[in-house]
Amino acid sequence: MSRRFGLFTGVIMALFPAKFLAVMQDLAVENPDDFVERRWLTSYVRMEGLVTVLICLKGERAYSAYMKYLGIVGVTLLFFPRRYVEVGNRVAYEGSSPFEWKTGYLSRLRVCGAFFIFLSLQALKGEDDTS
Repeated sequence: MSRRFGLFTGVIMALFPAKFLAVMQDLAVENPDDFVERRWLTSYVRMEGLVTVLICLKGERAYSAYMKYLGIVGVTLLFFPRRYVEVGNRVAYEGSSPFEWKTGYLSRLRVCGAFFIFLSLQALKGEDDTS
């Protein structure tokens, strides 16, 4: 399941990076117009999508390492969602106003973190289609 989910997400990110970013911003913040994306952000999202697709297609050791990384991201999202997004947003965006998070956004990030942990554990236990 996690390989198919990774492939799907990676393809979306690679083909539609600007739209992917816009959707994520709409889900996250009330004031997206107060910030400017750094000029490399869209290219980074496209590259991350391509790398995710390649890892999911390659499988084996690269996929296993990626799933361990995804589990670490999941733990971070589950226990420290505000810190995770604040660091990421400082790196990815320019702007002077603080982000105004949408109601429930950080709680949804915790759910996303739990889902990432589930996918990671499933893959690392060998219950995933990793071969």
